[in-house]
Amino acid sequence: MDALREARQVSFDLGRPALLEIRLFQGTRGGDLLTVTAHHLVYDGASVEVLLTDLFTAYDQVVAGEPAELPPLSYDYRDWIAEEHAWLDSEEAREQEEFWRERLAGVEQYGDLVDGARRGTRRGQAGVARRTVPAAVLDGAMGTAFAVAVTAFTALVHRATGSRDLVVGFPASLRRHADADPLIGYLANAVPLRLEFEPQTDLGGLLEHVQDRVFEAYEQSRLPFDVLAERMALPGGPGRSLLLDLGVSWENASMRAETYVVEDVLPDRLPANSDLWLYASRRGDLLRLDLTYDDCLVTAEEAEEFADQLVQLLREVSTSPATPVSRERASEEVGLGATHYDF
Repeated sequence: MDALREARQVSFDLGRPALLEIRLFQGTRGGDLLTVTAHHLVYDGASVEVLLTDLFTAYDQVVAGEPAELPPLSYDYRDWIAEEHAWLDSEEAREQEEFWRERLAGVEQYGDLVDGARRGTRRGQAGVARRTVPAAVLDGAMGTAFAVAVTAFTALVHRATGSRDLVVGFPASLRRHADADPLIGYLANAVPLRLEFEPQTDLGGLLEHVQDRVFEAYEQSRLPFDVLAERMALPGGPGRSLLLDLGVSWENASMRAETYVVEDVLPDRLPANSDLWLYASRRGDLLRLDLTYDDCLVTAEEAEEFADQLVQLLREVSTSPATPVSRERASEEVGLGATHYDF
């Protein structure tokens, strides 16, 4: 377990390769353990399935006494990069930039999750509050699983901060044609999802609003986030990112569980790059929730309370959509005041 823990805590320096590390631990019981640790710039979520499929295919070939051979690629990562760079000079790119200028006009920083006095000029370390619940918690909701997760997350942040104008980031795939599907690389974009709602809005109404905005954002998701941020020159504060302080990632990649046991582990105690970010994934009959947080802003105890509230909100979005989004502040409900409060 010490070796596995060490593999999970590998750190990378962007100025020095490599940004990917693979280790094999040979065990006498339960088979061998292979760990793959990578900087997030190396590949996106969809690449994980490609990587593991290629790896397992080659492994099966070698075990069968055959040479490890994978189909040649007719289109590679450099082709994709050239394609995206060329697109930046297109009329569609200009239209997307104009869309985002209008959609994000007047956006401001959201309120503090717990205590504004905690925010300094630098971020802290990332902590994780983990929950695993039956995936049936999503049944009955009038929306996609991702939209339900975003709705619950948005309601959670609103109840903690009182903010009714929130920007929630999410990753969108930029694999826009079949030739890009077998590639391993970062073929994704961070997309800002602006959500605005009234005090009387219920969870069902917020879910409908989220679905509309998600569809809209996907349609306008090709403009690179760094280009958007630079051109809009949005205001920010110390240790803050106006568009990516909050976010939700839904991990869709499926694994070959019938042959290999695959576990995606999100390490903690790494530098935080957001205030609060939810990583959600469905694994068979279970829904896994990893709520990451900046430990300079939120304590572990407070994060655990947030995670419990998130699970309850997921249930309410599905079973009690008439529940008001706005309630008494979380500090009054569960004792999360300024003195205390866990992808």
